[in-house]
Amino acid sequence: MQNSINLSAKMLTTRRARKGIPDAQKQALRIYASETHPKPSQKACVEWFRSQFGRLIDRATVLKILSSKYQHLDTGLAGLNMCASVSHWPMLDKKLF
Repeated sequence: MQNSINLSAKMLTTRRARKGIPDAQKQALRIYASETHPKPSQKACVEWFRSQFGRLIDRATVLKILSSKYQHLDTGLAGLNMCASVSHWPMLDKKLF
């Protein structure tokens, strides 16, 4: 018999656990990128984020955070709910709170 590799076996790869990035940290990154002149590269943003928060993020994550998708963070309301919920039972809510 020949010494062969089983091609059907999947190679085990190490994957990083997915951790969410709080809005306050995203907001800090957006402020850093907008106030630094000349505009920092994605690599510089990754290094800044690591030095500030002790976490390594991908350049793709930096690109996503700096996109218009997170433009709402520029208003200074990071961490707050953007939509006010309407109570269906205001008297009950008042008693509970």
